[in-house]
Amino acid sequence: MYSGLPKGVNKGHYATTKRGFIHTVVIVEHYPMTGRSVASSITGLLIFTILLLWSSNVVSADDGDFDISEGNIWSFDYLDGVTMQSSGNISASDGDYVNLVIPVSNSNTSSTDSSWSFSFGYGGQWYGGNTGILLGNQSFMEVEISFGPISEGLMLCKLEIDNSPEYEISELIVGPNPVNFTSAGDANLVLIGQPAHVGDDLTASILVHNEGQDLNSVRLELTKNDGSLIVLGDLVSISPGSSREVSASFTALVSGTQPINWKILSANGGIDVSLNGTSYLDVHESQEIVANIEDTSWTLDSGLDLELSLSLSSGVNRSVIISVFMKSGNDYSLYQSLPVDLNPGIRTLNFKLGNPDASRLKISVSPDSWISLSGDAERIIELSPPLISPSIIITDISPSPASVGDVISISYILENNG
Repeated sequence: MYSGLPKGVNKGHYATTKRGFIHTVVIVEHYPMTGRSVASSITGLLIFTILLLWSSNVVSADDGDFDISEGNIWSFDYLDGVTMQSSGNISASDGDYVNLVIPVSNSNTSSTDSSWSFSFGYGGQWYGGNTGILLGNQSFMEVEISFGPISEGLMLCKLEIDNSPEYEISELIVGPNPVNFTSAGDANLVLIGQPAHVGDDLTASILVHNEGQDLNSVRLELTKNDGSLIVLGDLVSISPGSSREVSASFTALVSGTQPINWKILSANGGIDVSLNGTSYLDVHESQEIVANIEDTSWTLDSGLDLELSLSLSSGVNRSVIISVFMKSGNDYSLYQSLPVDLNPGIRTLNFKLGNPDASRLKISVSPDSWISLSGDAERIIELSPPLISPSIIITDISPSPASVGDVISISYILENNG
């Protein structure tokens, strides 16, 4: 089929050497017109023309009776472009030829014949020219099409029933030849950092293997459905025969279920068709911190004691920084700061703050490397130090009476009546 048409075949389908095109050609063998008049030739031509017109009228059955199988169950067999033997591969490579079988069913075996047309899209253009007959008296048929060589990229194969809205399209992804980079294991992107909330940092990662002969570099690209870039990861050099993790980090900015389109890139090509795809990321709303000062007490003996409750909304464990500020005059100054790990729920903390010289206290709870729904949680209270009203009671003077030169000892009680 690929080296030439068999002798005596008047019509057939063949694959051209121009990649991506299929043509139907008519081969008419030349016979010398010895012993035949011009008139007889014209008569024969007229009869042939009438037969063609009658035949074309026959192929006008109820084309709605024919149903093309869905594109995902079409049978593709890939032939090596050099040996022209089946490669046994489950995906196509640059330079391959393709044998395609498309099942077609007919719900009305009493109908007349119909016809089909095959075309394919490549580089934004549709190319056709391959046609055939569908027999109206058969309930099941297989349309067989061969073409090639094919080029690296995405090809759309379309079969349609003529004079009918019935058609099906199948995608054919053609990989490079040779293939230098493949997935090391499952060709699935791993999203590290889930479950994710708005503001969380995530890392997308996949293990890539270099099965080529040279040291080369690859990187991971993540994009949205509209084609806009999410992140382009750093270049990762991979030695021949080695595998390395290729990753890219990004921040979740919007809540909801989001498709993440990904692919491995290399300036030198040779990327297997499995190293791209779409993963889905579920992003929840940011978690929220609520802070409340439940109780305060300030005594001269114990100093200022404060009870603080922190509430973290449902989600994952979070780290926060608690900062205590004291205001004396017009400005706040940092009095105490400490990191705290929170679980979702409520946690109570007690602070012993001594006897600060301050009229106002502010507590600020800040997310540590994450984003809170309402930002920092703050609480401010006015401070009232213990009232001091001292009194002295002398209980003893010794010696009594005292003489000049004596050492006098006075015993007293100091009281605060505030």
